[in-house]
Amino acid sequence: MKRLAAVGALFSVVVILMQVYIQDGPEERQGFTAYRLIAHAAGSIGDQPYTNAYEAMVANYKQGTRVFEIDFMLTADRKVVARHEWTASMSEQLGQLDRLPKEKQGARLTHKEFMETPILERYQPMDVDAVMDMMASVPDIYIVTDTKEQKDEDIRLLLTELTEAALARDPALLDRVVIQIYNEPMLDMVREIYPFSSIIYTLYATTDSPERIIAFVKANHIDAVTMPAPGKSQLCGEAEGSGGRHVCAHH
Repeated sequence: MKRLAAVGALFSVVVILMQVYIQDGPEERQGFTAYRLIAHAAGSIGDQPYTNAYEAMVANYKQGTRVFEIDFMLTADRKVVARHEWTASMSEQLGQLDRLPKEKQGARLTHKEFMETPILERYQPMDVDAVMDMMASVPDIYIVTDTKEQKDEDIRLLLTELTEAALARDPALLDRVVIQIYNEPMLDMVREIYPFSSIIYTLYATTDSPERIIAFVKANHIDAVTMPAPGKSQLCGEAEGSGGRHVCAHH
């Protein structure tokens, strides 16, 4: 019953957000909101949806994808890399068990170990520099961050390193970085690091009421909201008459 109540509340958010956006009137879609698809974990390649690999981005870009969600984590030596989680099951899913000693299969790797361990024997892992190099070389790619770290100090370090990697190449790259936040205080943290122009608010970790969420989204000009949807693996699109803003749902 609690789960049904939570789902009902989240769908109330969807309905109210659609109403709010319709009332705002039409506006031209810009930036990442001009696209209707976000590729998870750099996009699937073969049968694997969680690689965050260089080749996955290239393959999906060639198929027309321009917005890529990237999972970011810290290595054992606190470098930023594109990885969904540090678990043995993920190492197995990525075909890395034979490449890693047993004690490393479910542990954080060092940056060197991570970069030198191929994914599925043939795909190249990416660190934050590789992601920024890709963005610098392909001027219409957008990335959406999914910061998998849980501690504030780790999230701050991760986003700071990402920002500095972009600034070292071209500050304009940060106009194509979409930051995903999971609670209200995280927005303050993000804006202390850099005034990112695009924000997605993901609701799975919040217990705030629909009314509070809507007020927060409107007051902070947040571009998109992500939320669970029962019976759907993914639902993401533009609400009719929403003026180009997106309402997205992920399970």
